[in-house]
Amino acid sequence: MLTVMSNTLNPALTVTNQTAEPILLANVKDSPKSGLDAYAQQLTVVSEIIANQGQGKVILNQPDQVDYNLIGMRSKDLFPVASRVAVTPINCSNHPSPKCTGGISQYYADLTIAPVEAESMHQALKFRQSISAFPGLEPGLSFTKLLIECKQDLKNAESRVNAFFHYTKKYQKSSFESFNEIQSYCLYYAFAWANFQDSFTYEVAQVNSDLNADSGLVTVGTVVFTKKTNAPNPADINDRNGGYDISYHPVKGRSIPLDLVDGTLASTDDSTNPAVRLFFTYGLKSDFTGNGADNVTWPVLMGGIDQAQVIAVGAIKPIDSPVMAAAIKISTDWKKFYSPKTAADWAKTFGLTAFVAIALGLLALSGYYAVMVVKKG
Repeated sequence: MLTVMSNTLNPALTVTNQTAEPILLANVKDSPKSGLDAYAQQLTVVSEIIANQGQGKVILNQPDQVDYNLIGMRSKDLFPVASRVAVTPINCSNHPSPKCTGGISQYYADLTIAPVEAESMHQALKFRQSISAFPGLEPGLSFTKLLIECKQDLKNAESRVNAFFHYTKKYQKSSFESFNEIQSYCLYYAFAWANFQDSFTYEVAQVNSDLNADSGLVTVGTVVFTKKTNAPNPADINDRNGGYDISYHPVKGRSIPLDLVDGTLASTDDSTNPAVRLFFTYGLKSDFTGNGADNVTWPVLMGGIDQAQVIAVGAIKPIDSPVMAAAIKISTDWKKFYSPKTAADWAKTFGLTAFVAIALGLLALSGYYAVMVVKKG
């Protein structure tokens, strides 16, 4: 690529937002981490909020940089609305433009964020939720097999994954890129962990040591996400907690503050061996309510607290509705679906079967998929 003096490059471009929500643009700098895990890398906001169905001018003038990788994000929670796009200078000599005036020799092309790109992200999120909740069923089985094969076929990985999505019934607009963006977003920012709510609570349970008990799991505390009253909008791209106060509240003892670090929700007491270490996934809600009508995915945390293996099931806090309050009292219901025997079996195999990690090196296709087989027995 031709290297030019910075004063000959027109740094301005116009971004048209055709989506239904306000967005902003962020630049992905591939250092120190490489691959496709965009949200795990160094991100810098390069635009003001661009209104839905509106336009905004962006000035690309980061120090010592002329080539950019831009992601369109929903401004309130940084949810991706467009896959990363490479933006590089265009030579006026080869492609004349009205931007080539006053001694300008290079410029950036304008961008449009189309609704189909945002829909691709939403479908990719639904796909991730589905294969997390149903890891042993289709299309999760075929997708896992495909990713393993792609590790040996990096050259054709993107086209093969795109072809896989094309032939699905529900996820045809998803793509290799949108799946990766969603994967890294869910791992590295807390908004999905909080179920995109201002306040969200998980009930935490561990195996009941009393094998004669009615329930194989016993409540040990809660994990609470609470949006700060002064949380900014647009969201702070440097705050992995997403403007939430996050804490673990044990049944006995003091509460413990938590931070989201490299895809793990952990206590800050000891970075090398935290007392709390939790991972995010999705389960099938009916597994926890016993209601077959609850055939939807539901946020779940799994991991360890004080060296004990735990599972945490999400429950929306009731506010004013008695009906809602009665419907979500999982603390008296869901643990009874797990007998002491099945819960103990689950604990023994936790390290091997609780998560299926899809890690493909340069592809950076990685994630944690819960494998829950601890039915009432």
